[in-house]
Amino acid sequence: MKKWLKRIGIALAIVFALILALAWWLLATESGTRFAVERAKSALAGKLAIAQATGALTSPLELHDVAYKDPASGLDVKVKTLKLDYEFFGLLRKTAHVRSLDIDGVDVALTTVPATPPPPDAAKP
Repeated sequence: MKKWLKRIGIALAIVFALILALAWWLLATESGTRFAVERAKSALAGKLAIAQATGALTSPLELHDVAYKDPASGLDVKVKTLKLDYEFFGLLRKTAHVRSLDIDGVDVALTTVPATPPPPDAAKP
């Protein structure tokens, strides 16, 4: 019985160590940042484009040639360069502490969205 408990404890410790290593890679490395950016781009179904991301998600982070276009809301935003240095772990306390933010080449276009026609009344013969 003690042998099995020891094996289960070792297995749990290995799983915990792997989770910590994965979290460190995602948050503190540039390749983790690129992975997260690609996941964000695919989640937004083509509305977001980022040409280059450098730095770590835990800060500082630098994005180049960012574009967000959502025809449904009439929003088209382009940013040439965005440099962000913030306290990442403050987000866990629901606080955003931005040490520095440098945004260059911002272009925002708001367009009108055509109103959707009301659905035809099904009660009419």
